[in-house]
Amino acid sequence: MKKQVIILLTAVLASTMLFDSCKKGENDPFLSLRSRKARLVGEWKLTAGEETYTSSNSVSSTTTSRTYDGSNRTSTTNGSSSTTAYVESWTFEKDGTYKMSANGGSGAGVWTIEESGTWNFMGGVGEEKKKSQIILYTLSYKETSGTSANNVINEYTATGASATSTIMKIDELRNKKIVFIYDNSYTPSSGTSTSLKGTKTFEQ
Repeated sequence: MKKQVIILLTAVLASTMLFDSCKKGENDPFLSLRSRKARLVGEWKLTAGEETYTSSNSVSSTTTSRTYDGSNRTSTTNGSSSTTAYVESWTFEKDGTYKMSANGGSGAGVWTIEESGTWNFMGGVGEEKKKSQIILYTLSYKETSGTSANNVINEYTATGASATSTIMKIDELRNKKIVFIYDNSYTPSSGTSTSLKGTKTFEQ
C-alpha cells in the first residue's frame, strides 16, 4: 500500500512538472490537450485592447494612446479624443503564413489595411520560455483610403532579409482566446522614429 502511494505521488509530481513546462504564457490554462500551434492556428477577431503609439524626430515627439472594444477605436492625443469604427482580424495558418486585415472610419473617411507574411514561434531567450513569443515577417502591406480600393496611400512588398519583423509575446493562449503583448520600435537612419506597445485580446 505504501509503495502504491509513493508511485501515485511520483506520477502526480511528474504530471505537474510536465504541465507547468507546457504552460508558456503567464495566463495560459494549467492543462490543454491541444498543442500550442494547434491553439494558435485559425482566424482571430480583436475584442479588446490598449496601446501607445509614439512618433518622434529631431524637432518634436507625439504620443497617442488608443483603446479598442472590438467595434471601435478611441484615440487620444494631447488631451483630445476621437472615436471611430474599427475592426481587426488575424489568420494564422499551419504552413507558417499569416494574414491581417483591418478597416475603420466611415463615409468618405473609411480606410483599410491588408497585410500578409510568415510567422513562427521563437526559441527561449533570457527569461522568455520557448514558444512564449511569435515573430512575424511582413511580406506584403497595402493601405487604402476612401471608398475606392484603388486609392492606395501606402503599399510595399518584401522578400527575405528585407522583410519587416515584429515580435509579439503570447500572454495567454486558450482554445478560443489569445492575448498578445507587444513593444516594438523602428528607428530609421534619418526621419521619424516610431514605437508601438500595448496589449490586444482576440477571440474566435
